[in-house]
Amino acid sequence: MMNKFKWMGVILMLCSLWTYSGLRSSAAKEGNVIFGYTQLSGKWKQEQEGKMKGEAMKKSPALMVSVDKRGGYAEYESTITAEELASFLLGADERGVGGFEVQLDVKGNGISLISRSDEKVLEKVRHTLKSKKDYSIMLRTERGTTSLWVDGQQVMDRVKTGAITGHYGFLVDKGKGLFRQATVNEWRSNLDGVELEGWKLTKDGLESEGGDRPLMSATKAGSVAFEARLHLNQAASSASLIFRGDAAGRKGLRIKVDGKGDQILLMDSKSEKTLQSVSVKIQEDILYHVKIVDEGEKVKVFWQEGDEPLLIEEHLDPSEGYLGVTADTGTVLQDVRVSGLEGNLEGWTSERGEWLSHLQGVIGSSDGEDNAFRMSTTKEDVFILEGDVTIHEDSPYGTAGLIFRSNGVSGYMLQLDPNLGRVRLLDLEGDRTIGEMERDLAPGATHHVELHAVGSSIKVYVDDTTNRSST
Repeated sequence: MMNKFKWMGVILMLCSLWTYSGLRSSAAKEGNVIFGYTQLSGKWKQEQEGKMKGEAMKKSPALMVSVDKRGGYAEYESTITAEELASFLLGADERGVGGFEVQLDVKGNGISLISRSDEKVLEKVRHTLKSKKDYSIMLRTERGTTSLWVDGQQVMDRVKTGAITGHYGFLVDKGKGLFRQATVNEWRSNLDGVELEGWKLTKDGLESEGGDRPLMSATKAGSVAFEARLHLNQAASSASLIFRGDAAGRKGLRIKVDGKGDQILLMDSKSEKTLQSVSVKIQEDILYHVKIVDEGEKVKVFWQEGDEPLLIEEHLDPSEGYLGVTADTGTVLQDVRVSGLEGNLEGWTSERGEWLSHLQGVIGSSDGEDNAFRMSTTKEDVFILEGDVTIHEDSPYGTAGLIFRSNGVSGYMLQLDPNLGRVRLLDLEGDRTIGEMERDLAPGATHHVELHAVGSSIKVYVDDTTNRSST
């Protein structure tokens, strides 16, 4: 089955990617309905006290995944009782394929963190395990890493996994396993590089533990949309979205939701000067939605689901900066999002150059002759990749495109070159051209690109779905 990706790009950038994987599971047998989970194979039974028993069959493991998807900054807690081999899964698709697993090997007295896409053991620790004994586990995923605690003791610290999003669940490879239904505390955000010190994950989101300390990300942006859902647990609490900030969050601009004063304020973070304010009724324990649209010389602030901005500040000097949040004790933030790359490719990192979140996607700029690279951790051999790319009108000699089947050094690049009016397919080893076609690629224009890769066959389509060209 061919996997399908979808991406868009603007100004030397990518914007979204999507994939669909092949089916791989056997029907579960003789199980009863377990709320919140899908039984995929093996035998499952609901036990007392919220526990679930899985039994591997002769030719298939016992596999069950959650109905809902979780990821980003999250904590997963459960209890595992293994007879031989039992695992907790996270980041799998709806069929239990891919993702990662924490495997308890009773006979081997070991606990392993395994990448299921390539069956690679990322870390393994010695740990005395007894058959049919309960072990409490807690997993934390943040900043592209995963940490593990067993019975309150940390046994793995920030193992590099890339960002993890998907279904969680349970797996019994051999014998029987008993699991307590997982509890998940999650903060849904696409901000990069956030250290959660001074904040805690709860079932409702990210809760401030006080101090009005800025929580800054490594995400940098210029023209951008930045939004959050939040609720104040105390009537006099407040919370702010910081944009155009410095790394510490002490400079820049911020939108403050002030429960004590019943107002929304646009403020200068350094001077604490209020640029604009508007009165609104703010109550505790009600979920509010605030959104900033930074257009460079103009900033618009939207409240709740209103179509018209609540505040507009004009005649600003366009600038870039980091994004972050700050809040009083007890304030909970949910769904903190910045406009940028959308899709289902995961684990994005900026390898070279500078990449900024943007209203239309992500914008990349290179330093001198070096290309700017932004890579995902998603690996596929057979796929369709499609989307949109724009070369900025101020960069008529710039090029842009996408990389695939790459380890960051070797692989292939599809390159759009408006100066020479051509699309090239390159082998990164030696910068060798293996395919080429002429196209009118005017700077400032958006071009739709589609790439089909099946074995040694690679086909490229640009701006034309009815008369497609092959490379």
